[in-house]
Amino acid sequence: MPDTTADDIVLMVDELVTNAIEHATGPVWLRLRLRRGCCVICKVEDGCQEAPQLRHSDPDAENGRGLFLVSALADAFGARITTTGKVIWFRRRVRDGRIPAPRTTSPADY
Repeated sequence: MPDTTADDIVLMVDELVTNAIEHATGPVWLRLRLRRGCCVICKVEDGCQEAPQLRHSDPDAENGRGLFLVSALADAFGARITTTGKVIWFRRRVRDGRIPAPRTTSPADY
């Protein structure tokens, strides 16, 4: 089975940034940190002081699953309210401190 770590990290970052853009106002800040031999830590900060909620979405809905994906793929995740908004974060272990390159596709794959 191929190592999907990089793809999972890209998906989780995309979900958190997309949520911040869609549900908050003002700037969105993304911080990624690789702790060698350990893990990747992602933090997304926005100007909304509402705590993110895991929601059950309709099976036919086009959105509403982002936090469920993050909770399933991350080793840990959470959120905290700040004086200017909130920070939502996840941590994902990486093997040997390395992140394999994301899989690539060609137009023929579609």
